[in-house]
Amino acid sequence: MEYFTKYGGSMFQIVKVMKFKKEAIRGIDIHDRRLKIEKSSNKDIDPARTYLNYNLANECSGTFYSRVKSRIDELDLKKKPRNDAVYMAQIMISASPEYFDNLSEIEEKAFFKDAFEFLKNRFGAENVVSAYVHKDEKTPHLHFNFVPVYEKKLCCKKVLNQYGLSKLHDELNKQVTKKYGLERGVVGGQGKAYGLHEFKQITNERKKLEFEKNKREKAFNYIKDYRDRVGLENTKTLKVSKENIQTLSECLNASLSKVLTQYQEIEALKKDVKHWRSMSADDFENMAYLLKKTNSKNYDDFKSKQKPVKKSKKTGLSVER
Repeated sequence: MEYFTKYGGSMFQIVKVMKFKKEAIRGIDIHDRRLKIEKSSNKDIDPARTYLNYNLANECSGTFYSRVKSRIDELDLKKKPRNDAVYMAQIMISASPEYFDNLSEIEEKAFFKDAFEFLKNRFGAENVVSAYVHKDEKTPHLHFNFVPVYEKKLCCKKVLNQYGLSKLHDELNKQVTKKYGLERGVVGGQGKAYGLHEFKQITNERKKLEFEKNKREKAFNYIKDYRDRVGLENTKTLKVSKENIQTLSECLNASLSKVLTQYQEIEALKKDVKHWRSMSADDFENMAYLLKKTNSKNYDDFKSKQKPVKKSKKTGLSVER
């Protein structure tokens, strides 16, 4: 059962509690100590960083199960534990992923060391199996494994009951995580509890959103700086609406129509020029004569801009000298 509560933009402590039967202990041993890292199916593990992992508990020879069995034998139980009994429990301690980005290596180790000491004192130093800190995954975290002993009996139910878990969160925050700037989370259902897999998905999605947010902020700042440089502080923003789009479309259509009309006029002029270039000298003189009769001023302008022409003996066309 996990209690990671996301509420607002604060940093929170993460506490995940798991229970293991006898046959599951071997798998936890392999995972926590990275005994078969090359065969691991966990894609979050980076083998190149596994050497950074460390154990806060006393190193002991043997497997996790041998330590658990040794502790149970010390209890001198009247009856052998049931086959479905919880032989080992685990508490995973971590924090909001971005929290560790601002911690130095010394501060991070102090955080996990204090968390370990708190759990060891609460559940009994004699019951501790291991306390591995994993730094080869996306978010550093502590796996605290212990034998759930209650009044010299193997009884996980009484050790990890719901009231005890709530109190565990309160005390962990009060004695450890609060001084590191973390919050306990929202009590009473205002927040939302996420499982570890869902929490990882949310973490990845948050990173993508942060990346997009940073890109947009950079673009906005660039535009703002440019606007300030060119003195456009009072530039008004055009609100894009259906009416604006319709008006813009009409203006574009009108401009396009005008351009097409001008194009047609240019094509007509090109034809006229072609016609004039092939006009005979007699036709040219006749046109000039008509122009002179209708408008003497235009005729003078016309003659002043023309080059003298003469008849071609072969074609009769006008030829410039």
